[in-house]
Amino acid sequence: MNGTVIKASKCDILDQKGCGTTMRDSNIIITPFHLLSLLNLQITKGVNMHASALFEGIIPEEKAEEYVQSSFKNVQAAILGRDEAGNEVVLFQGIVKSFQTTTHNDLKVACGHLISESWRMDIKPHIRTFQNTGLTYNQVFDSYLKNYKSGNCIMTVGKGQSIQKWLLQYQETDWEFTKRQASRFNSFVVAEYRIAGVKFFFGMPNRPASHTVNPTHYSVKLNVEEYIRKKNNGVEGLTEKDAACYEFTDREIYDVADPVSLHGKPLYVFEIHSTLEGGELVHHYYLKTQNGFKTVKQYNEKIIGASLAANITSISKDMVQVSVKEDENRQNSGAVWIPYSTVYSSPDGTGFYAMPEKGDEVRLYCPNEKEHVAYAISAVHLTASGARDNPDYKSIKNKYGKEVLFTPGSVLVTNNKGMSVELLDDEGIKITSDKAVSIKTTENMDIASETSSISLVAPQSISLEQGDSKIRLENDVIVEGAQTKMQ
Repeated sequence: MNGTVIKASKCDILDQKGCGTTMRDSNIIITPFHLLSLLNLQITKGVNMHASALFEGIIPEEKAEEYVQSSFKNVQAAILGRDEAGNEVVLFQGIVKSFQTTTHNDLKVACGHLISESWRMDIKPHIRTFQNTGLTYNQVFDSYLKNYKSGNCIMTVGKGQSIQKWLLQYQETDWEFTKRQASRFNSFVVAEYRIAGVKFFFGMPNRPASHTVNPTHYSVKLNVEEYIRKKNNGVEGLTEKDAACYEFTDREIYDVADPVSLHGKPLYVFEIHSTLEGGELVHHYYLKTQNGFKTVKQYNEKIIGASLAANITSISKDMVQVSVKEDENRQNSGAVWIPYSTVYSSPDGTGFYAMPEKGDEVRLYCPNEKEHVAYAISAVHLTASGARDNPDYKSIKNKYGKEVLFTPGSVLVTNNKGMSVELLDDEGIKITSDKAVSIKTTENMDIASETSSISLVAPQSISLEQGDSKIRLENDVIVEGAQTKMQ
């Protein structure tokens, strides 16, 4: 069974409207299914949601198995309607999300759930970073929309604007991530539900001229809680009228975000519920002011406390750049400078300063829901080493071999190339060098042994000098000076 794809131009997306006043169930076609009779139909469309449709109808018995098997393939589906004048309109275009059949009195009844193709973006969570703060939102969306067949986005907010702060998509689907970015503008997304492909509007769609309706029956609901929450969370420009949601029922077909003048009030379609009532398709519309569409800025709370394995790519002062190992956008993520955590630091400059090396593995840590305040922590030992076999030994070592080693009985400072100073609890202090050793002071220097002796040993000579006086031991004892006293 092949799905039916309804093609439309960009103008079709914006301009396709209802064609008459009455649409009967007998004039509604759901492709690719052959329905002998349509028993029930519900279509839901709105802001920040996937458009969906539920239908129930009688099908030919011989088609039941074919329809069930094809539902595993996300087959294309469309709902078409024809009014009394014979005009045809696309009510819904999407894919089959689920399908089942039951038998009632020898009749095969099919129940299907259709969903807009934007749902393809909402299946798999991803981990991506967008560290190049010069990226535009268009470029961010294009980087993953290319993974979807006929993926496209029409932007009415944020177009051409840079992201300014680096972004982390952490265990979010592309749909969740896109909605979160829209909320940075206090805006939203609208899934396309009239043509095939993964398509959506980023921001309020630019619909044509306003429709005028004057229903005799309509209701107004004030969502005070939502209004207060928006006001207290940085949504600007709201007034009390933006808390109102107007509801009315009509046979005419409007789209989400269509401008509608309701008894002279300039409103916009926020949500639509279409149902079969008495064999006729009617539409329940929910309208708000344009400001009433505004959303609170959203955060991905799953990143709070998240720690991602990363490798150091560059170091500068107390900042690092990292490449996240699980980053699906690793090759094109760019790089941003982030702080590197230390065990101790204070504003006056005191503290511990030891930066990791390029290539070291660290963790990218997110302390709260705002990804741009993340920092790098804790270099990780990747390979086993004999120097790390004994937990009683503590060491600080750089890539050049310079090391300070603390053991239960000693402290060793060494370059691991023949020079060391060792403080041994049982033996004392040892200074070892394969090069010269120089001890200088501008004041007094005392060398004394309070209970034993002092030894000076050299294979060639030993010299003691003070001014013009000198004692040199070189095979013989040679004493030089203006006066020599011996006792």
